[in-house]
Amino acid sequence: MKWNRFLPKVSPVLRITIGLWLLTISLLLMGDLFGIVPNQNESEIQSRKVMAESLAIQISAEVREKRLSQAVHLLDAIVKRNTQINSIALITVLDKVIMKSSQHDMYWEGQKDDSSTVNYIQVPIYAKAARWGTLEVSFVPLGTIWSNMFTARSFSAMLLFISVFGFIAYWLFLKRALSELDPSSVVPERVRSALDVLNEGLVIIDTQGRIVFVNDAFKEKVHLSEDRLMGKQLSHLSWEDENEEKILGEHSLPWNYLLETKEIPDTKTFRMKTEQDTILTLDISVAPIKVANQKLKGVIVTIDDVTTLERKNKELNHILERLKTSQEEIERQNGKLLQLSTHDPLTNLLNRRALFQSLHQLLREAREQERALSCVILDIDFFKSVNDTYGHSVGDKVIRTFADILQSEVSQDHLVSRYGGEEFVIVFPNTHLNKALERAEQIRVAVENYDFGKINEGLNVTSSFGVACTEEHQVWEADKLIDLADKALYTAKQTGRNRVIAYNENSEEIDSHAKQMMPSERR
Repeated sequence: MKWNRFLPKVSPVLRITIGLWLLTISLLLMGDLFGIVPNQNESEIQSRKVMAESLAIQISAEVREKRLSQAVHLLDAIVKRNTQINSIALITVLDKVIMKSSQHDMYWEGQKDDSSTVNYIQVPIYAKAARWGTLEVSFVPLGTIWSNMFTARSFSAMLLFISVFGFIAYWLFLKRALSELDPSSVVPERVRSALDVLNEGLVIIDTQGRIVFVNDAFKEKVHLSEDRLMGKQLSHLSWEDENEEKILGEHSLPWNYLLETKEIPDTKTFRMKTEQDTILTLDISVAPIKVANQKLKGVIVTIDDVTTLERKNKELNHILERLKTSQEEIERQNGKLLQLSTHDPLTNLLNRRALFQSLHQLLREAREQERALSCVILDIDFFKSVNDTYGHSVGDKVIRTFADILQSEVSQDHLVSRYGGEEFVIVFPNTHLNKALERAEQIRVAVENYDFGKINEGLNVTSSFGVACTEEHQVWEADKLIDLADKALYTAKQTGRNRVIAYNENSEEIDSHAKQMMPSERR
């Protein structure tokens, strides 16, 4: 049975950390074994010897000068201030106690002979080359290795400190160092070769968002070497959203969203500014990398460069905008051409050509729907004398004013046209003869009552009207209907002008007579 499959898997970082930790502990123990590490007990013993000898020298000096009281005060002060000394006694060779600190007998009880130990030191005092007495110093016991293990500045404390904090420091350092040294080693060479063939940029990141692999396509797009990308945070590149604004929250980046929520976001478009100040437009999609237990181990980031496509789209949109502008200009110009081709430039009324086009359509509808249609032709009385008397500029103003009166007196459903010179035509669809005569009379009165003196002082203008109706004469041709109305106009002029006349048989006779006259005499 393979017991190792029941054991927990240890990561390479942890294995290396344990090895370095054991190696460090072994070196410290070997150093202590060979005496390289200072021995604290030996240092303490040497320090006690030096202290005792120093006290003996000072006490000897005081005894020679016969200042025993000063010596006693000195010893009392030393006992009180030094925590390593339990007690001190100064005794003469005759066993006379000169000075003894409290509880000295209790601390000195274990010492039977005149020899010194680590905890009990006896120093002879001399006066005039003869031994005068003995200085007895009782120190705090040094203790064993186990009792000193956790005291400050001991080798055992240092060993414990390195064991705990050294292990943590090694682990953190190795975890960071290995990812920095060669993060791409997680991707086999055969896989790298296959991914480098792709035209799309491809980046593999670990669960911390660090780059562990980039293919050649991505390196070429961002103009960065593999050394500058490996182990770095993919989020730390200069990403911008579609509106060319700096991304403030890294959670909005697709790979971070996947790592946080374990959900795959839709493909999104981002911009990235390279060190060469080039703006790349990139479509980014992500996919999780999972192991057998469905644990997330990293993210594959696919980056499709659509910079050229976006530029082409912008150019196309620019061209479309120009075409739209050109089309609008063409339509505007066509409108102007249509206006010029269908309207009289002086009065802005329909011209003769447009009149006949519209009248043909209205006559066809009137015939199909069996409805009446009336046509009125009118002109300005004695207009030639207006030009002769006041000039052609005044005559043009009279024609424009006359046209304005006509437009104000008829509705939008009626056709108003300048037929030629001072002649005008009005078409009343769905209008019987009597109604057409009433409308014509209203217009005549409006012209007669208008103050043309505003154009030129003393100027008066009247008009004559001829009316013809399809209902009365069953005429469905445009030129024939206008001809009948024109004959009625001649009748109005021959019978005194400034009046409205409907076509009848008498109009034929008057018109036949008018045709034998000169045009100037007819008008």
